[in-house]
Amino acid sequence: SDDTTLANFQPTTDIPIPAGAKFDASQSLVLSGKDYWTGRLVLTVKPNISAIFAFYQQEMPTLGWRSVASVLSTTSVLTFIRQNRTATIQIAPVRFGGSTISVTVATHAPDKKGVTQPDKKGVTQPAVDSKALPPL
Repeated sequence: SDDTTLANFQPTTDIPIPAGAKFDASQSLVLSGKDYWTGRLVLTVKPNISAIFAFYQQEMPTLGWRSVASVLSTTSVLTFIRQNRTATIQIAPVRFGGSTISVTVATHAPDKKGVTQPDKKGVTQPAVDSKALPPL
């Protein structure tokens, strides 16, 4: 169905999913495997924006994501990086309560000056050569 409960379907393993979230298949596009993917996940949840914002601030680092920006507002946005990938999480209110979560993940090439990036444990490692990036 268009709204699959995530207890029955886990589209990814590297992004935390709030308990009770429903997956919106008509708005989502996941390309590749469960632990290394690009695309967009759209979920609906009962908790409000503040609770979901706090959930992602706490849970993303446990999966190796480093926070680079966040804005808590009517529509909130959090941005994280992990190796050569960027995850942007947008949380918006739903008219009759709850929130919609849109998680967009994309690969990025490091700049040519050799920018370093943290690994899963937060230890800085040399940047990935853009030639080594997997095809989309």
